Amino acid sequence: MSDLTGKTIAVLGGTGPQGRGLARRFATAGLSVVIGSRGAEKAEKVAAELAEATGGAVTGAANADAAAAGDIVLVVVPWDGHKELLTELKPVLGGKIVVDCVNPLGFDKQGPFALQVEEGSATQQAAAILTESTVVGAFHNVSAGCWRTLRSSRSTVTCWCWVTSGRRPTWCRRWRTRCRGCAGSTAVVVAMPTRWRRSRPT
Repeated sequence: MSDLTGKTIAVLGGTGPQGRGLARRFATAGLSVVIGSRGAEKAEKVAAELAEATGGAVTGAANADAAAAGDIVLVVVPWDGHKELLTELKPVLGGKIVVDCVNPLGFDKQGPFALQVEEGSATQQAAAILTESTVVGAFHNVSAGCWRTLRSSRSTVTCWCWVTSGRRPTWCRRWRTRCRGCAGSTAVVVAMPTRWRRSRPT
């Protein structure tokens, strides 16, 4: 399994519920974390709170600075800003592992639903933009609440799963079935009453 010692994890969109939960898990596991946000001040505030809560090395910065500082970069931003942000940060993200956690979801009075993406999924869109990066899709349908309470890109993300949750991830091979399917299933999970949801990721 890949050794993450000395690696810095950047979480773009790290001030939101999911990004904050992931950053908390990484910091608790002893990894160095940089939280990114549109505004550095907000990121620094959340980073200080997480550093105090976890005793870990957590700092905050604007998204571009966080992306530059990270050895491995998680994208946990709202779908509406996904394409624009990655296009802007493409030069900074070249040569890095980029883990896309974004779900293309819409919401109306009937609840959440999966949006159609030209490229097939958020991860496929990221891969189309970030041609000089190694793009991986992960953490699509693990709730923010769950996050709160490697030699290759695949093995690195596998290592994260072990480090942060002690659970083995499922490798679903092809993007077309994996990422598109995960995004759709997330809409189902979000729409479920809380009492029906599983208390742990599957």
